[in-house]
Amino acid sequence: VTNHAQSEQGTPQTLRGQIYGRLGFDGSKLVVEAMRLDAQEGRIGADASIDLMADPIRIDAQSRLELDLARANRFAGPALASLSGSATANITISGTIADPAVRAVVDGRSLRLRSSPEIQLSAEGSYARGRVEITKVNAHSDLGDAVASGTLALNESAGPSRLSTEIARADIDALPVTEDTDLPFKSTIRSKEQGQDDGVAHACGHDIHT
Repeated sequence: VTNHAQSEQGTPQTLRGQIYGRLGFDGSKLVVEAMRLDAQEGRIGADASIDLMADPIRIDAQSRLELDLARANRFAGPALASLSGSATANITISGTIADPAVRAVVDGRSLRLRSSPEIQLSAEGSYARGRVEITKVNAHSDLGDAVASGTLALNESAGPSRLSTEIARADIDALPVTEDTDLPFKSTIRSKEQGQDDGVAHACGHDIHT
């Protein structure tokens, strides 16, 4: 199967792969079994049933998405053109087809963007009745750890939103110092204030920032 899409610049993008599985109808339910799409960018598998006779129509589905981000980032636009690593998502959908409940578990491994250090990411969340519950978002890299959880209300009837975050290290300042290292995530920013061409790096020496 070949699918054509366009990037943010309007450049055509093509996805090539193989799709297979079983599709059936038992008189009331449309059933998808072992549906799978394999491509260089990743793969997606799904099992689902849609009860067409229910009022309202209901859906129950489970899906798993696996992505090679270095190959798939071309669909995301120039801002993520340097994104690499791998990501998986397990998604469960259940309820009325117009507004089903959704639960997702996401893992990212060896995530890199530009010159950032590798990031390991895990997240769990769910959606129901206009409300997104963020059970956890954990991010770890050589720069430190970040943890977040909370609730996001998508409409007024879903109640208030709240968000809790914890950061073990967050570098927000910089000094006119060239970071003399061969590490791939070293600072490459330059400053030309007062006629001098200096490197700029976080180099205060503190062990922990919050």
